[in-house]
Amino acid sequence: MPLHLHQPQQRQVFICDQQAIYAMGCSQLVKAHPMCNGYRMLTSLDDLTGFEIGLSEGLLIIDCAIFDFESPAVKKKIHSLQQVFPFIILLNEDTPDFVLYQLIVLEVDVIVSRNMSSQEWNKAVEMACQHKVYFCQHTAERVLKLTQDMDKI
Repeated sequence: MPLHLHQPQQRQVFICDQQAIYAMGCSQLVKAHPMCNGYRMLTSLDDLTGFEIGLSEGLLIIDCAIFDFESPAVKKKIHSLQQVFPFIILLNEDTPDFVLYQLIVLEVDVIVSRNMSSQEWNKAVEMACQHKVYFCQHTAERVLKLTQDMDKI
């Protein structure tokens, strides 16, 4: 009798990014990943309403610039998304440290930099789908620096 390995469930990926060039590059990585089954490009989180897909079938990739971290509603928005989708937050080179700090406080599982390697990309997808914490190397270095710069995080 052949041994069957458990195949991870494939997911519909939603790429919510205001930077079209990066979103297109992201879509190429999604197409190549075995856990991903198609993608949709969104320019706003409001475009998510109406999709009958959730925690077990979807994966959301979000540009952190989509969120207004000055707004008190941002915490509620991120928490509501965490109830529906596993997601990956993309940091930009110029993302302020206070945004990274807020993402950590909000217990976002996967926070990565746009300049991560394709191996880090693949790991980020797997960890997000398993609801595990993951930072790419660049983000991990920023987090370490943050912890050194602040009394407590």
